[in-house]
Amino acid sequence: MNSRVVRNISTTYASRIIAMGSVLVLVPYVANKVGTDAYGLYALTVAVVAIFQNDLGMSSALTRFIARSSATQDSGSVRSYAAAGTVFFVGIGILMAGIAALSFAAIIPTLNGPSVPSGAATTLAAVSVASILASLTLAPHRQVLAGVGRLDLANAVAISQSILRVLMTIVVLAAGGGIVGVALVDLAAVVLGGSATWILRRVLHPEASCRIADIHRQAFRDLLGLGIDLLVMSVAAVVILQSGSMIVSLILPISMVAIYSVAQRVFTLSREVTNSLTAALLPEASRQHALVGTAALTNFYVRGTRLTNGLLILLLVPLIAFMPVWLESWVGADLAAAATTAQILVASMLVNNQHLLAIPMLGAQGRLRVFSVLHLGWMVLSVVGGFLLGRVWGVEGVAAGFVVPILLLEPLYLRHGLSRLGVRWRDFLRKSLAPSILSCVVPAVVLLSLGGQAESLLQAIAGTLAWVLTAGALEARFVLTPSDRTLLLSLLLHARSRNS
Repeated sequence: MNSRVVRNISTTYASRIIAMGSVLVLVPYVANKVGTDAYGLYALTVAVVAIFQNDLGMSSALTRFIARSSATQDSGSVRSYAAAGTVFFVGIGILMAGIAALSFAAIIPTLNGPSVPSGAATTLAAVSVASILASLTLAPHRQVLAGVGRLDLANAVAISQSILRVLMTIVVLAAGGGIVGVALVDLAAVVLGGSATWILRRVLHPEASCRIADIHRQAFRDLLGLGIDLLVMSVAAVVILQSGSMIVSLILPISMVAIYSVAQRVFTLSREVTNSLTAALLPEASRQHALVGTAALTNFYVRGTRLTNGLLILLLVPLIAFMPVWLESWVGADLAAAATTAQILVASMLVNNQHLLAIPMLGAQGRLRVFSVLHLGWMVLSVVGGFLLGRVWGVEGVAAGFVVPILLLEPLYLRHGLSRLGVRWRDFLRKSLAPSILSCVVPAVVLLSLGGQAESLLQAIAGTLAWVLTAGALEARFVLTPSDRTLLLSLLLHARSRNS
């Protein structure tokens, strides 16, 4: 891999690690400061924001076309796509903010009660709508930076944004700002981060600056052509990931939203192992497909899935085994009731991961129609299953409603992805799936069987260290190839050079 890919991967992982760290700090701090009911209200508004902060697939579409044009040094096309993307994002921002406002108008009357601060729901809704509008209208500048090969700059902004958000939240709560102050900090972080990417794009890459005159009809057609499939996938993914909190709020007490939110946060953190690589590979996959063809995408997918499978098993097995201890140490005994729900959600990543890297590869080809249909089916099944199972088993049932469709649909995702990328089932099983699973199956069974007996944080840490040493040695032998070791060394050296 060239230095640009290494730089993009390392900075993307760094930004996601910092973001995960901010979540680990803020969730228990905010929840303990404002109380379970107020935090449940905040978690619900965050879920609504996540749903309507959806860019309808334009981020990936814009990055893909900017990257392809940049690879062929077609600056006119870069400006044309940037201009069309900007118009799209402004329109999407206004649309989504309006829909969110109407949604909050229907939700708020059901939330204000004796356990919720007076007027807090209305204020949080107003701040959330502003956050949606600001986030979407400023979003294209990050995508343009990624497309022209400077995802590292966008990641640097994201890192600064996460750190600033933590510091500002701590200060605001210490000053008595309450849950509304936390929401205002979120809004400020969005505005500052988006403005920073706009400045960087204008100063460092003026060739990507655009005017109304740069808008061409073909750019709109291209973005919409790929954007329709990405729109369906994007909307479906957000509903799949965020509808759990909405379902819980409708069928269970508001305090249960906080419980589910904790489990959802743990799951979201576990997804970043692959999501970070997906975000980093999309612009490079688009460039390589424009210059080389499908062969480059096949290698990215097979190799990337093998590595993420190994990393997921290394990280998720002790997370699942000691989940009750981790959660009690993180958010306290009350919210640690989310342990079983979190275990269900996190375990699903070991299945779901097999097709995730196919998404940017097929996106680079412009062939995501089948995946979009599968995502739509997953969305419908997860919402229906969440309602039905949630009424029977509570928050654990809502989580099960999310997971069951994965087990049913993953073979279909894989069948299509492997076909489009020219990978045989036998080669995928041998090169991407078997090495990580077979090398660690015995110690994994031992750890999972003993994990429930751990009662203290010290025992969980000791068990995790023993697992990492054992499984790490096995994966270094059976999962990593010589070229993988070279890549890992490059990433470590790049991270070290950035910190020195």
